[in-house]
Formats: sequence, C-alpha cells, structure tokens
Amino acid sequence: MAGEIPTGGAIASLGRQVHRAAVRVRGERELRYVPADPEHEDRKLAGQPAEAYAGTETYGIDENGNFLGTEQDWARLEAQYAWIEEFFVNHVGPDPADFDPTIEAMRRVELALHDKDADVSPVDDPHARAERSLGNWWGGAASTFYNDFFVPIPNVVRHQAVIARTLHLAMIANRDIFAEARKDLKKIGDAAVESIEAVGRGGGSGDLSLLLGVVAAVTTLAASAATMGAAAPAVVNAWTLVAGISSAGSLAAAEFAPPKERELTAGSVDEVLARMVDMVLEDVEDIDQSEREIVRVLRDDLDVLTADVESFLPRQPNRPAPSGGFQPPA
Repeated sequence: MAGEIPTGGAIASLGRQVHRAAVRVRGERELRYVPADPEHEDRKLAGQPAEAYAGTETYGIDENGNFLGTEQDWARLEAQYAWIEEFFVNHVGPDPADFDPTIEAMRRVELALHDKDADVSPVDDPHARAERSLGNWWGGAASTFYNDFFVPIPNVVRHQAVIARTLHLAMIANRDIFAEARKDLKKIGDAAVESIEAVGRGGGSGDLSLLLGVVAAVTTLAASAATMGAAAPAVVNAWTLVAGISSAGSLAAAEFAPPKERELTAGSVDEVLARMVDMVLEDVEDIDQSEREIVRVLRDDLDVLTADVESFLPRQPNRPAPSGGFQPPA
C-alpha cells in the first residue's frame, strides 16, 4: 500500500487541529472576538465597554455594548465545536495492522497447498512416487482406484489452494479498505484545516479537490492462469478473486477503480465543517459498499464450490455398511 497509514493517535490529533482552527477562525474572523491569546496586545479589551475605546471598530460588541471575546465567549465557542474531536475518533475504524496475523496465517495455508509461482504442491512428489508403485498393480480394481481416486488428487489440492488464495486475497482487500479509509480521513481533515484557514484570511476556502481512495481499494477479477498459476484447474474458470490495492503487484490483470474526486469548497467555517462531515460519511458509504462487494464475490464462489464439491475434496471408495447383527467392537 502506497503512503503511510495514519495511526489512531494521529487521527485524534488531527481532530484537535480542526477543532482549534474552527474555534479560532469562527471567533476571530466571523464573530470578531478579541483574540483569546493572553499575550495579544488587545486581550484586555474583552468585556470592556466599547464606548470607552472610541475608534476601536475591530471587534464585535455584545447587546450590552461590551467587546466580545471574554473567557465565557470563547468557552461557549469551544463547547459548540467540541463534537469535532469526537467525530474524528469515532471514524478512525479498525487498525489495518490487526488484520495482518490472520492474513499471514492464510498465506501459509495457501503455500502449504500449492506454490502458484513454482506451480508445485507438497503432494506432487509423494503422488509421483506412489504412481510408480501402483504400476505393479493390475486388474479392474486397480484401474478404478487409479482413474477415479488417485489421478485427481493433485488437482484437488490445487482446488483447495484456490479457496485458500481467495480467502487470503479477500482478507488483504478488507484490510486495504480500512487503510485507505484512514488515509482519506487524514486528507479530509488536512483539507478542512486548510479551508478554515482560507476563510480566516478572508478569501473563502478556495477550490480544494481531493482524491479519496476507499472506492479504489477493492477490485474483482475472474480467475485465470495469470492469477492462479500456470496449472490452475479448469473448474476455477467460474471462480472470481477479490484483490486489494496492496495485492496489485502480484495480480497483473487487476484493474482498480480510479480514486473518487471530491471537492471541499465553502465560504464559512460552518460550511467547511458541513462539507467535511459529508465527505467522511460518503467514505463510510464507500466502505460499506466495498465490503458488500467482497461478500458478494465470496458467496458466488461458494456457489461454484457447492455445485462441484467433488473437485475440491478427494474422492473416497464406497465402503459397504455392516449387515446382519454385526457390530464393530467398542
């Protein structure tokens, strides 16, 4: 995955940055409060009668004729925007690193069944040795065992590897959704701060265009020799893989959707914040849609498996049931 994934702490810190910027610009620029900075040269004017400072028109005046920007004014403004920090914390999502142990475990399962790059399976060598031994067995029973039960074993194992690879890549895709969501959240937060600061400079928020990646985190593609290995059995032609962004290097045929372009343009602090919330919630919808796509593909693959389950399990000879009063020993 390209780009650093923000930690939960970094996202919480970003929420505090947006909060501070919103309070300061809303207070100083839009409400014309005396700045809260105790070192500011005009700090002493807050709450003072405006008429005592004739010619000072920089700051707003309350209904009592006093300059705005008292500690109580700023405290109310802080409380008004306190939701911002909680909003960012609530949308951090799961830590993508928490997916890694399960992904690695499934990768090991896949390799234990079939190394797609070398196109070898752990059963290939013992299967070949057993085949040489079976050359001394003749007759109808030998032919039935050889053709119906013995020959399919390598392909059955490769089919099982297809299942493991499917789950492995689906797990990667699921992780990548939340990795991209965190990166999107940081982009949105950074853009919100920049937009608010632009409002503070009196130029509106400008025209900020963001490329957000959740929608591009997942792709699906039909299984083929390029994705499943040179000797992929024919049954997987009906199979579909789910790929994540970080799998793209090993899935040359994968085509990911382009990032979604969104704009954060507004002329006031509250408009910036409203657009910020909309963008985050749109990303949440993209997360849900992406996860539903993974589930849909896995269900389709399950249908392929259940329709041809013998291709995924070694066949076993029928064993006659005991007759008469025979009972196996306890």
